[in-house]
Amino acid sequence: MTPLDLHRRGCWFLHQRNIAEALRCFEEALNAGLDPSVGIGERWNAWMLVGDFERAWQETDRLESVRRTVGHVDGQLHWDGRDFSDKTVLLNCDHGLGDAVQFLRYAPRLRSSCRRVIAKARPVLWPLLDAFKCIDDVLPDSVGDPICDVTMECSELPYVFRTTMDTIPREVPYLDFGYPASSRGYRRQITVGLCWAAGPWNPLRSIPVSALLGLREVKNASFLSLQWGQEATDAKRYPELFNRAAAPPGSLEGDIRATALAILDCDLILTVDTMVAHLAGALAKPVLVLLHFDSDWRWMLDRTDSPWYPTMKLFRQIARGDWVAPAHRAVECVKTFAANLGGASLGDVLSHPSWNDGSPWKRALRPDAWYPSECKRAG
Repeated sequence: MTPLDLHRRGCWFLHQRNIAEALRCFEEALNAGLDPSVGIGERWNAWMLVGDFERAWQETDRLESVRRTVGHVDGQLHWDGRDFSDKTVLLNCDHGLGDAVQFLRYAPRLRSSCRRVIAKARPVLWPLLDAFKCIDDVLPDSVGDPICDVTMECSELPYVFRTTMDTIPREVPYLDFGYPASSRGYRRQITVGLCWAAGPWNPLRSIPVSALLGLREVKNASFLSLQWGQEATDAKRYPELFNRAAAPPGSLEGDIRATALAILDCDLILTVDTMVAHLAGALAKPVLVLLHFDSDWRWMLDRTDSPWYPTMKLFRQIARGDWVAPAHRAVECVKTFAANLGGASLGDVLSHPSWNDGSPWKRALRPDAWYPSECKRAG
């Protein structure tokens, strides 16, 4: 078997989520003489999925060594590993919205490590960038690059700081939209925000609203659509699910700030893998995330929690295309969450001894699971 054949075999195991075998094949391919510049992405993905970030960064080092042959571009230098403590950094936020929410947590550390930070992004991201007072200036992506010393991508920040599983910045919330936490006081139902469709570039992340119709059995909860895109109209087809929720003020479409405020007014979020999941996690809201079988590296393997978001619970497909099992588990979780609210405040429920009575779902929702030490809880 040639080195390239060994690598392709590793890719097949990677697709099957057999990461141990994939890594063994990748290693054999390299030992047999495969050019290390071949298959960097696949090896990187495998190492990230098993949480060995440093091995993944070694693959990124290989990739960057190739990119450095390009050198300067329009007078701007892509970060090449050198110290930037006295530099002006141009931070490009041109990947997905969820990526921006996840990795802008590094903005304070970046600002403390350099002289000045200028962010460049699509207008839809400006409210998010404005939430980070440590960013000195924000520019639209339609203009040319300003004068700066070094450029880097927002999604590169974990690599820039050589993040490991032990050094992920876990403190939440790390977003501040200037909106005080609501005090609901005594009430007889909770509000659950729902998002069922991801962006069109990866339809595998989306589920039909019908998969969530088990939520109709939750008697003391109302449901609020947090959906963007044309799928937002799906809510009109299921008035029996959404007729108890007040519409959010204005349209959420394309408005991160309005979406964040709607999330803050909810008690619980149930969503697929999209920007809403990241936004809820960054705001320290309890959030249940439905993941398809081939979910990407950030969700790792087989975990029901996320090292990036302490208040998040993950519900994974067991088989490709089958949303029945994860949706059922998530709906049962919502039922338990709502049943234990019982008209009391959310804080009372989370601190009540009954949450530690041995019930599997209550163990999953016990106070230290939703609000560990990394979280800053108001009050």
